[in-house]
Amino acid sequence: IEIYNKQKTIFIINDLMFKKNYLNSDKNFYDFLKDSNRDKTAEKVSDFYQEAPFPSYAKDETIDSIIDKGKKNNFIRSFQKFIGNDNKKILEVGSGTSQVSVFLGATTNNQIYAMDLTRRSLTTGYNFAKKNNLTNLKFILADIFDDVIKDETFDYIFCSGVLHHTKN
Repeated sequence: IEIYNKQKTIFIINDLMFKKNYLNSDKNFYDFLKDSNRDKTAEKVSDFYQEAPFPSYAKDETIDSIIDKGKKNNFIRSFQKFIGNDNKKILEVGSGTSQVSVFLGATTNNQIYAMDLTRRSLTTGYNFAKKNNLTNLKFILADIFDDVIKDETFDYIFCSGVLHHTKN
């Protein structure tokens, strides 16, 4: 199904790895927020990070500086070693601006998916990945509780610094 607006063509697509249809104007960006039933906590978190995406990218940020940061972080370095380099599907839930996903996309041949509910944060990561030609990195705009991904799609799923942003 094609939807036309003044700026571009947007496709509503049903995909084998997703339970729901999504809006798509780029093959690497999946938008599920049109059908989201976000609660008040999610709305507050999204509104906050819409104004202040985190973590931010420096104006002179390069792919090399992201790799250097990742190599200095014990968790990220250990996770990279754990997942290996075998074309696995990896999902980061609550990716924010997706710097961990960018690091993994730049340093492995795995298929990396960054998921967040804040459009500005996710778009920041998407733009950085696109600028740096990271073709193994895709972005999912969705709420963690919307259950948009089919079971057993990913080899590994991880999140860090997310749960305290959810309702009790």
